[in-house]
Amino acid sequence: ISSSFSSNNLFEKQLGFTVPKTLDFFKRIEVKLVLINTMLSVIATALVLRVCPHTWQTILRENSQAIQVLGAFLSFALVFRTQTCYSRWWEARTQWGRMTSASVNLAGQALAMLGGH
Repeated sequence: ISSSFSSNNLFEKQLGFTVPKTLDFFKRIEVKLVLINTMLSVIATALVLRVCPHTWQTILRENSQAIQVLGAFLSFALVFRTQTCYSRWWEARTQWGRMTSASVNLAGQALAMLGGH
């Protein structure tokens, strides 16, 4: 991310607190693009419902097999994403466990070396 990105310090300047790095994604979201996308979706939906209120229902009824294929594809994509997220979580969990174990071992060695009780 370039240093000239204008909203990097937006939260710090306006709200007075530092945003953790894990929330950096939300700092990078282009609000204008989200609003434009939402507005265009609402307009397209209203246009379809206004121009042909019954036509879209018959099209959906006639193309039920295509909708089933699309649903199966979306289900597969969702499962794949869920599996990927779980794999990342599991990797982070095992790394955290290793780090915790290493910290406990280090503390034990330090106590043994310093002659602590």
